[in-house]
Amino acid sequence: MKLAFLSPAGAMHRYNGSFGRGLHYAPLTMTTLAALVPAELDAEIVIYDETVQPIPLEIAADIILITAITGTSTRAYKYADYYRSKKTYTTPECAVWKDILYGSDKQLFWYSDPFMRTCVDMNQGGALIDLRPYAAKINWPVGIGTKHVQDASYPFLIQSMYRAGYFTHYAGEGTIRSLKISYNGEEADLCLCRTKAKFDKTGKTRRLTLDPVEIEFSDLKLTVQTIYEFEEGSSAIKTTRKILSMSANAEVEFNEYVTACYGTTEYPEDMTGIKLKVTGAGGEKSIDYNYKCREAELENAVASAEIPQINTLMSFEADGNSLGYIREGYAFSPMFTLGLKKKMKEKEEFVTWLRLKKAK
Repeated sequence: MKLAFLSPAGAMHRYNGSFGRGLHYAPLTMTTLAALVPAELDAEIVIYDETVQPIPLEIAADIILITAITGTSTRAYKYADYYRSKKTYTTPECAVWKDILYGSDKQLFWYSDPFMRTCVDMNQGGALIDLRPYAAKINWPVGIGTKHVQDASYPFLIQSMYRAGYFTHYAGEGTIRSLKISYNGEEADLCLCRTKAKFDKTGKTRRLTLDPVEIEFSDLKLTVQTIYEFEEGSSAIKTTRKILSMSANAEVEFNEYVTACYGTTEYPEDMTGIKLKVTGAGGEKSIDYNYKCREAELENAVASAEIPQINTLMSFEADGNSLGYIREGYAFSPMFTLGLKKKMKEKEEFVTWLRLKKAK
């Protein structure tokens, strides 16, 4: 990864300005930020200070970071507008973010492309805590003269900060995408297992490999690893879960689930009109959302939700055999759930795909 730090200068202080070079001074912001880049990123860092040299208009860097003081802010905005105008937004933007301010060592992975924005939280076992569907390219005007005068948020399907995620008084009913593991009447959710992750890129595939976590039941321990893959231009998230080891020869159930809710704020939107389906070789079952807490399931099926309010189709499917299910929410927990279940043994993998498409 290559990072370019830019510090524009005012006319007098510029390298060719009226002040002599001996009178120039450099704010510490740029060099401080450059020094704070985590060593594990193994980043190449270049610095352009306009008090001593021109800032090139062509910069080959993964990220351009611009610092400014009040007197140089207008020039900094112009540089930002220029570099932004040269950027094509077909290429995904992604990064592993690490909390360095409060020392929590928390990791988040952000991914954004023309089809979606999502976030993986390693503090919650690699759960998806944010998902915004861009695939439909809906027209969503905001500001004065529109329906959204104060609320400028683009609609989301998952936003655990607003919808409480896993940690809610309706246990497990917040919006989130995670894995539950069941064995002999006990259940554990990976949301409760902190981990770390490493990022790499191969061709058009961005891969996030999470450190294995250990799940302990009363008479069984197992180690599970998660890998997320984002294929450029696919509008899909591939998830691979693998049981690396077990303390005994046993069978557990994996329950991959995504609990979602259309909205832009912490308050529920009207979910009426959303259609939930499970579709497979054995037929199709559907639920027209009406807050009645209904469920349906089907062997070897794709679970899906069509959200007409944002013209988006979300689907959840597995490689190989699994049980697909859908679940309707109710007034005090107006979510919907798409899920896939499979019996698993040591060394086996469960591969699933979460896809976003334009509905019509």
